[in-house]
Amino acid sequence: MLRAVIIDHEEEAVQFLQEHFSNIHVLKAYATKDFDTMELADLEPEVIFMNIDVPKCVNIKIIQYLANHQLTAHLVYIRENEDKDKKNILQGKAIKYIEKPYTYEKIKQLEEEIKKDIMFPIYPETEVNMFKRFHFKKDGKEITNIKFRTAKTRELLIYLIQHGDEIVHKETLIQLLWPDMPMENAYDNLYAAIYYLRKLLRELNIGIHIHTSVQGYVVEYHNITCNMMHFGQLYNDISNDLADGCDKLLILKKFNVLKNMYIGDYLEDEPYEWKKNLQEKCRLQFLSIVRKIIKCFVEHGKYMEAIIFTKEIQMQHPKVDYTYLALMKLYHIIGELGCVTDQYEKLKTMLEEEFGSEPNKMIQDWYDNGLPIDGTLQGTSVY
Repeated sequence: MLRAVIIDHEEEAVQFLQEHFSNIHVLKAYATKDFDTMELADLEPEVIFMNIDVPKCVNIKIIQYLANHQLTAHLVYIRENEDKDKKNILQGKAIKYIEKPYTYEKIKQLEEEIKKDIMFPIYPETEVNMFKRFHFKKDGKEITNIKFRTAKTRELLIYLIQHGDEIVHKETLIQLLWPDMPMENAYDNLYAAIYYLRKLLRELNIGIHIHTSVQGYVVEYHNITCNMMHFGQLYNDISNDLADGCDKLLILKKFNVLKNMYIGDYLEDEPYEWKKNLQEKCRLQFLSIVRKIIKCFVEHGKYMEAIIFTKEIQMQHPKVDYTYLALMKLYHIIGELGCVTDQYEKLKTMLEEEFGSEPNKMIQDWYDNGLPIDGTLQGTSVY
């Protein structure tokens, strides 16, 4: 539905419009004296209904708003029957009117005209990348030198994208980004950041719309691919394929897409505390699929294929201790004891250099005492 505001002093007429619109959602109705340009910028309407008799200063504010925001918002004048000869103040513009008294037929006709006239931009395909670090890509190339007004503005955009089509409450954003600031100042910062992000996304021609609702903000995508969302879909597809015993080549083809997407932890290089739950979830999902595929190879006696597969994962994610244990057990199965030792030494080196630790007791006991192969190849931890 198209988002609209109404600027009119007659409450009954406003209520009639609100009740009879079918394709237009009225975000807010203003009496002339209550009109607020800053709030209008925050609402970001696509259609503005305004009584032709509102003061000239309000008309000018509307014109400045449309110009400054470079919006496709349509201005529709409301006029009384006796106002037919009045001239609109936007010379050269095709301005629409709706006359009082309103009828259902007038409203339907106007809605159809507006629907035909409003042309939304056809955005180029844009990738939103959330693994390792946040960045945009167009035509496979990263968009560089994006000038965010502040670090908080950038964080706000990433947080909204993380929540997809969920409404993010304003109070949540205030607590997240400006917890120690007086409430009034914090809201000013939030509105300014939202305004700036909308302007920036338009300048970059990226099809991410930040909409205002009563409760907060919600993101709408146009020709956008977000790899975090695609990751979740692929995880479900592969899990279902493995459970259903689907063709191994099909599963591996899907997994290769998942693997190429998962180039590092979710927002690994970003400093945000709020990323950790989703980061851990994605990490566990990725490792869960890896374990299931290795188990599938083992159950079918495809040990060399399991080894090749696991080594590829190890090369891409050298900090995952599970791959070392899996390779130790796989090499043990085929009798390559020298390779078991190599993997154990590599694991010791990795843990010492990266984490200042050593293999946990279960792995040490398995290596030192030659405990039986458990067949499940369960790892000891994710990282």
